[in-house]
Amino acid sequence: MKQLDSLGMAKLKPRKSTIDFLLSYSKNIKIVDTRIIKVVFSKN
Repeated sequence: MKQLDSLGMAKLKPRKSTIDFLLSYSKNIKIVDTRIIKVVFSKN
């Protein structure tokens, strides 16, 4: 798993960091995240 993870980070570093950011963001802020999504969709 560690080898695959390191290879994935080496090949898809920006994509991986973005996914990690989104995962940590959704984990840390669940209630606020749903509110933000509703606001964003309502604006768009």
